[in-house]
Amino acid sequence: MQGQPITAPLDVGRSRPTGALASVVGGLRVSAALGGRAWRWWVGEMAALLPARMRRLARRRSDILLIDLSEKRIAHVQDGAVQTIRPFPEPDGTPETIRAFTKAHLPKRHVSVVRLPATQVLLKDIELPAEAEANVRQILGFEIDRRTPFKPEDVFFDACIRGRSADGRALHVDWVIAPRDAVIAAQRLATDCGVRPDIVDARCREPGRPGLVNLIPAEPRQVGAGISRRLSLLLGALALLLGLGAIYVPVQRHEAALAELGARIDDARRQADEAARLRAERDRLAQANRFGAERKLRSLSVVQVIDDLTRLLPDDTWISDLQIVERDIHISGATQSASALVALLEQSQAFRNVRFRSPVTPTPAGDRERFHVSFEPRRDAHR
Repeated sequence: MQGQPITAPLDVGRSRPTGALASVVGGLRVSAALGGRAWRWWVGEMAALLPARMRRLARRRSDILLIDLSEKRIAHVQDGAVQTIRPFPEPDGTPETIRAFTKAHLPKRHVSVVRLPATQVLLKDIELPAEAEANVRQILGFEIDRRTPFKPEDVFFDACIRGRSADGRALHVDWVIAPRDAVIAAQRLATDCGVRPDIVDARCREPGRPGLVNLIPAEPRQVGAGISRRLSLLLGALALLLGLGAIYVPVQRHEAALAELGARIDDARRQADEAARLRAERDRLAQANRFGAERKLRSLSVVQVIDDLTRLLPDDTWISDLQIVERDIHISGATQSASALVALLEQSQAFRNVRFRSPVTPTPAGDRERFHVSFEPRRDAHR
């Protein structure tokens, strides 16, 4: 794919469209492509109706006067063919000589290009995501400090898209950077030759195609316009009027349909909002009801715990303290044999996971053992 010049920066912030928006964007791109083909066909047909002299004047817009500082020559480029007018003068040549010769060979309507030698520019091959195609210049403007040894205020730059990756997701960009002084000197040299430079480019990957990049900042660029430009403007205005006349009625119909659809969408949105509010209220009430039921299910029946302990504990055992912490039951007291008490509780149908919470100690009288054990109720045993 041949290089594609980058002409103007746009906004950096863009996101890839998804879903229905992606379908709309795809349709717009297809429509734009078909519209471009139709426009080129229509312009070609209209141009064929012009007199031969006017067609020749319009074609002269492709004439390029090339001052090639790389090959030391002045050349005339027309429709891709390069014809050397003369080599650059020897060091003793004067600007007046160059100016006189350039005026003698200069086409009346042309684009003037000054080409810098490769030694005065930095050419970098940059890969960017395809989404950045519309604002490559702006992105590269922020990358000068990071990717080059220059400061942004010391250079002029431009870029052209050289190609794309096989999957179309990446752009291969030629980034051309030149010192400001070199570009200004090239413009001054062209002015001394009697030429007002429209483009300052560089000899890079496609030396036979001048004007792929333009190192002159966007503001001062003033490419000369002639009859071809006025003719293009006239044809464009005519096409615009015809297009507006052709789409006026469908647009009106579409606007009415969109207004009706918008009203229906608003009504559906209101109904959906009300349904969402009622659903949220229902969920809140259900959650409150479940919370009370679950809390009741999780809570232990203190009466049942005391009843089970009364039935299980032997007569030589007494309890001095009973605590229930969530699902943990703590008891402490004195018994004839603490180990036998633990085995009795573990074997019961009401409790499980019985464990000592502190060492067993004898009572002052020495006839019993003090204990502190904890255990859990078996599932569903105390609800």
